[in-house]
Amino acid sequence: MSDNNVTRRTFMQSTAAAAVAASVVAGSTGQEAAAAPLKKGEKLRFAMIGCGGRAGAHYGWAGKEKIVAVCDPDKKRLAGRVKGDIKGYTDYRELFKEMGDKIDAVVVATPDHNHFPAAMRALKLGKHVYCEKPLVWSFWEGQQLAAEVKKQKVASQMGNQGMGGGGWRLCDAYIKGGAIGDVTEVHTWTNRPIWPQGVGRPEGEDDAKADGIDWNSWIGPAPMRPYKKGKYHSFVWRGWLDFGAGALGDMACHTMNAMFKILEPGYPTEVELMAAKGANDETYPSSETIRWSFPKTDKRPGFTAFWYDGPGSDKAVPIPPAYEKGRKLPRTGTMFVGTKGVLQVTGDYNNSPMLVPETARKAFGKPKATVPGSKGGHMGEFIAAARGEEPWDSPMSNFTYAGPMTSVIILGIISQRVAAKLTFDPATLKFTGAKCAEANALLRRIERKGWEA
Repeated sequence: MSDNNVTRRTFMQSTAAAAVAASVVAGSTGQEAAAAPLKKGEKLRFAMIGCGGRAGAHYGWAGKEKIVAVCDPDKKRLAGRVKGDIKGYTDYRELFKEMGDKIDAVVVATPDHNHFPAAMRALKLGKHVYCEKPLVWSFWEGQQLAAEVKKQKVASQMGNQGMGGGGWRLCDAYIKGGAIGDVTEVHTWTNRPIWPQGVGRPEGEDDAKADGIDWNSWIGPAPMRPYKKGKYHSFVWRGWLDFGAGALGDMACHTMNAMFKILEPGYPTEVELMAAKGANDETYPSSETIRWSFPKTDKRPGFTAFWYDGPGSDKAVPIPPAYEKGRKLPRTGTMFVGTKGVLQVTGDYNNSPMLVPETARKAFGKPKATVPGSKGGHMGEFIAAARGEEPWDSPMSNFTYAGPMTSVIILGIISQRVAAKLTFDPATLKFTGAKCAEANALLRRIERKGWEA
């Protein structure tokens, strides 16, 4: 791409907002990169929103560029990252206000409820955004980020790192190669949660300021509640309805990714909570089973997807007749059930796909590759697009893919919260029929005043 009359700070803007795709699509559309390539020796200037926990994993690869600002409401964690000329903030709204013209890219690694307002602010400023999974907290937010990244034409990537690996690619080779026929069911399970769920709100209030926490910034768009030490911050926020997405939101962006990428399910016509234990109005259940029904397309028949979480969830998965006697399922994984066979996938990142039984695997042999390997790995894809070396939509989990994908997963969360079998209209992206008013009210959360994105 020529840099005539274009600097690295200049981003081409779309003149009309793009509509959100009605199906989960593969990332690339073949359009040109939005940002001018960096000149030799130049580095991307990163703002890091989040300092501890999962955020810590991103300082290595982003630090190979140049980190110029960091943000975390935990002042103790923040202090450990503010070095040299790096600016520190407890409120990302202030970071964008003061550093908006001094950054090129943003990493968002906060609790789930702050993903959307932080990422959307960055996108509206024309910044490239890498955001942890799940991409968003609500269904509506997924649609908005997908539309905005199309409008801005900047690089984006959701942190489901397995997308950069070979596991789902091998699954694709088996399925596209006809090893199991047409897929009729997909079963996905995890041994999460490994944090408290099915518990009530703690009583009392502790002094957030004394603990070095900017509580207003930590709460962000969620409804305000009293700070209680050790109950929300830091790791245990995942189980609370207001802040996290439970075991389903935490892990499905990893474990269900092969299904979304290979089968391109689009939006379901039904979603149903089939079983749950310990659900209440504060936290997610300690275990659950959820079902989505996806309609047929011109590429494949319709199929049903099932999700199971909680300790021992592998015991809840029905074992097809194809399994050899005595074969046990892994603690977490995915199973594709087809008209001609079964494909079992082990682990959180769609690892080690294999045909079942062993005789079928030997008979089929090694499948022919159907998808090229990742160019540079998961983070490398993002860096290349942000530097203008690859198209803006080349990262495999860019938001045009990750937004709709996460939204479909969140429909399962809504079915759990409503505790019902729900009918969904893929054309209008609304629930219809029984309990639709209650379910539709959960498609979007109105942000707390001052935190609107």
